[in-house]
Amino acid sequence: MMSSLPPYVSSKLTPAKVTSQRVKRAAGKFKQSISSLEKQNLPFQKFPIRLLFLFAVLVLGLLIMGGRFFWIQLIDGANLSNKARLSHESKKHQPLFRGEITDRRGDVLAQDALLYDLFAHPAYFYGQAPEEMARLLATVIPLDEGVLAEKFKKKQTTITIAKGITREQLLSVLALRISVPEISEKTNKPVLDENGQPKMVQSKLNGLDPVQKPIRKFPQGSLAAHVLGYVNDEADVASGVHSVLGNIIKKHQLVATDADKSKQLLVNGRGTPLSGDVETLRQYVRVSATNQIELTIDSHLQYIVERELRAGVLKTNAARGTVILMNPNNGELLAFASYPAFNPEQYHKANMKELKNWAMTDVYEPGSTMKILTVAMGIEAGSINEKSTILDTGTMTIGGWPIKNYDYSRHPYPGQIDLVHLFLHSSNIGSAKVALGIPKKKYRQLLTNLGFGSRTAIEMTGESSGSITPTSQWGEAQQASLGYGYGLMATPLQMITAVATVANGGRWVQPHVIKNIFELGSAKVNVSGLKTVSPLMAFLNRKPSKQVLKPSTSAAVTRLLTKSLVASPHHPANLGVVSVAGKTGTAKKSVEGGRGYSSDLYTSFIGYFPAEKPKLLAMVVIDSPHIAEAWGSTVAAPIFRNIALEAVHYYGLAPRKAISVDTPKVIVIRKQGASRSHYQGGASAHSVVPSSGQSAISTPTPSPSAVPVNQPATVGNVPTNNPNNSTNIEGNTSSPNPAPESSLIVTPTPAVTPTNPPTPAGNNGN
Repeated sequence: MMSSLPPYVSSKLTPAKVTSQRVKRAAGKFKQSISSLEKQNLPFQKFPIRLLFLFAVLVLGLLIMGGRFFWIQLIDGANLSNKARLSHESKKHQPLFRGEITDRRGDVLAQDALLYDLFAHPAYFYGQAPEEMARLLATVIPLDEGVLAEKFKKKQTTITIAKGITREQLLSVLALRISVPEISEKTNKPVLDENGQPKMVQSKLNGLDPVQKPIRKFPQGSLAAHVLGYVNDEADVASGVHSVLGNIIKKHQLVATDADKSKQLLVNGRGTPLSGDVETLRQYVRVSATNQIELTIDSHLQYIVERELRAGVLKTNAARGTVILMNPNNGELLAFASYPAFNPEQYHKANMKELKNWAMTDVYEPGSTMKILTVAMGIEAGSINEKSTILDTGTMTIGGWPIKNYDYSRHPYPGQIDLVHLFLHSSNIGSAKVALGIPKKKYRQLLTNLGFGSRTAIEMTGESSGSITPTSQWGEAQQASLGYGYGLMATPLQMITAVATVANGGRWVQPHVIKNIFELGSAKVNVSGLKTVSPLMAFLNRKPSKQVLKPSTSAAVTRLLTKSLVASPHHPANLGVVSVAGKTGTAKKSVEGGRGYSSDLYTSFIGYFPAEKPKLLAMVVIDSPHIAEAWGSTVAAPIFRNIALEAVHYYGLAPRKAISVDTPKVIVIRKQGASRSHYQGGASAHSVVPSSGQSAISTPTPSPSAVPVNQPATVGNVPTNNPNNSTNIEGNTSSPNPAPESSLIVTPTPAVTPTNPPTPAGNNGN
């Protein structure tokens, strides 16, 4: 009987012996197979299949490597060589050194200054005592010696010592010397003196790494801050003119030509120049200091505008304000200010309210200043003419919504009025009827041609386009409310640009703040450094001017506006020495992020002078003034007057006539939590009579030598400082012997409006 046990059990063999026998049998069979192949005499079978496969892979790899080598050396060699060169040459979009920005007179507003960041690499101190290095550095740079010594002891590859040090400070650092043992070049050991002590020598500080960087400086401080903007190279962000210049630079790369390859600026892996002082940087970076930006801004006028704007905002306890001063004939902005403002060199300390140039980023409903354009569009469309009269009933209901004049409670039925009366008394009913008389498509087209609903494309980023409601959504109430400045969202910049078309004869011109971009000191152009226009100007993409209104329309509206101010000689905007065409506005402020209107107001004035041949156009908008009687004539118009009088003298627009600054002022009186205000003549509009515990806010009035004070000035035969004339809250006046329509000039009382109407009715007087 056979045993069922495994062989190695029955034969008493161990598992290891069994495995060894199996390996021997397999090896014997493999040898027999090879011997059989050799006997058949087959050459390709002399090698195992696996070896053939490995050989094929090796050959294929060599072929691929050879092909790649051939491609790199012969076909793509030039391209790779160029890439290697460029890795050490400055080709950055962000310029290392920027040119100056000046005003139109050449006064520098922004320029680059070289500073340095200083770093240390402890691995390269080479035996220098960290404590001694810290002590020496603290003697030339305001540093904490103890803190710096502790940093040096840490095992870090790079340590920041200081940022933004000057060239003088850096030279002082490089001049420092520290005592270290002298090392023998032969033995690489310290050299001993006759006493057997290490011989000490003076050595420069090792392991220091200065990094050169230009920073933007603003010599005039916060002047024109919102126009210039700020620059943050580390975050690659900018605002104002600097932001647009950065975009232009990226489009237009000023790279060196083949002839200048030997003069390329070499940089390290971080993009820092390996060599180069100020002149080197000016010569080799893409946008060098030889590109000078000339703005349209006039620093003198900008200062006046900012001074008067700040005084006006503080005096009326307003939230913010803006003033734009423009040449209406070519769109140049001579001054452009918003308040509150900021210092561009310390932009990181400013909040968003201060940084925002809200005159171009935020939209509002213009209110009564829109009546200038309403009348202009009515004349252009042929629905009215300069001599037209309108039945002003004081109130009317359109589309279920009541519309009232601001003074309806006092004068409910003005009757038949002309267009001078419409401007003088800011008639909502008259403006609404003019708007309703314009065909919808024509109305919308005229608004579009005047620039509403689209950006002006001024050379600054962040501009809003505003909005116009589509004509398909225009009911009668919406169209009527457009006539007195509601139902349309616009920026102050869009408004002044639109009114410029009335001032200059009917042409829409693009507003701009860059006058020229110049190249200076180019040896190829002029070794004397005369200015030549830079190719960068081509990238501004200026919009061409276009005729929007007939010249006759423009002339008619100008005459109407001028007559309305002449009829109100004590209005703050009535300068006396030159004729002014202008209009006030007071509009309710819509609720942010909600529906309806708040209790706050936008007060504004826009006017141009001399009216017959305008040289200057100014717009003042004050947001949320907090005085008892806040109107365009009590808040914005006095600011306009102070600026305009200085500008008249500065440009010599009325050199033979004395300029009176004897303007009305707003006196704010607070008593037991209540406040009221009234006009009082015979004092400068700059001063405010303070209440108990409140200091007066004042700014200098025009120099007596430049602007004589309290000199009578006239327009025609109407004296501007007649004490017998009475002034109402809107700045309009009635003489002792008024014309028939003058009896309508009274102290206004805001009308009551329905809850959440499509647009406010009767709340936008002068």
